Amino acid sequence: MVDRFDSVLRSGYFLENHYHLKGRVEAKFLIDHRYVLLYITYMKIPRLLFLIGFVFLFPGVSQGVSSSVLVAAASSMKFPFDEMIVAFEREHPEIDVKISYASSGALFSQIKNGAPFDIFFSANELYPGELEKLHLASSAQKKEIYALGQVALWMPKHSQNKLATEGLEVLLSAKIHKISIANPRHAPYGRAAIQAMQKAGVYEQTKQKLVFGENVSQAAQFVSTGAAQAGLFAYSMTLAPAMKNAGAHWLVPPAYHDPIQHARLILKTGNNVAGAGEFAAFVSGAHGAVILKKYGFLEAQPR
Repeated sequence: MVDRFDSVLRSGYFLENHYHLKGRVEAKFLIDHRYVLLYITYMKIPRLLFLIGFVFLFPGVSQGVSSSVLVAAASSMKFPFDEMIVAFEREHPEIDVKISYASSGALFSQIKNGAPFDIFFSANELYPGELEKLHLASSAQKKEIYALGQVALWMPKHSQNKLATEGLEVLLSAKIHKISIANPRHAPYGRAAIQAMQKAGVYEQTKQKLVFGENVSQAAQFVSTGAAQAGLFAYSMTLAPAMKNAGAHWLVPPAYHDPIQHARLILKTGNNVAGAGEFAAFVSGAHGAVILKKYGFLEAQPR
């Protein structure tokens, strides 16, 4: 039991949270890249007793049967999944979906280090495939592509540049000092953004302008708040109401980058394989397909 919680705490699943137990113990979780540090300010309470209390506070990570499904999802899925979860829980009131969004690479690291997620929705095939190789897939489960992502260039409405006629060449403008993308080291959309800029022949002239968000959500935040003048990230982010009303986008042709194949994998690190399967089926079903299309995702092609 202690070993299991050690791996959970290292995983980064509980991030930037503070918990106070009857004024005597403070447990503080801080993330630093891939690791989480646990500070207990009152060390006289036995560690095992604290862990028992931890199980009581967070029953979803105990060994028993849970009605909760813990989902790890790439940040590009935030808006469609937030909408889907409402619809799913209406159809399955017995299942409570708890979701964490981050870059695919960050979530991969958390799962590899023991985070108790039931299912992983990545923005590529690579990370679920690596988890399969590490034998972290639930029994008889394989990765499955469920959607194809697209990349878009987004700029605020007050910009004087003409996206429709210039496309990625607009990034050469002297008026654009910073271009936000997701960090290509661990975000598939960041890698796709660089490929698109290279294909358009603007990368070498503009690479010094790049600023990296930890994921597509942060990349979108940079440009929406004025920290950057243009952003190149998941098309789904530009279709969220706040972004859609505040700016304009140009859809990058798919030929400009490698296919962004969103894949999912049901994991053995969690406790609710059945619930994870129900949610996966909903995402891939008719209702899920409508919501995915609404946010710019293309239908996965059968192999």
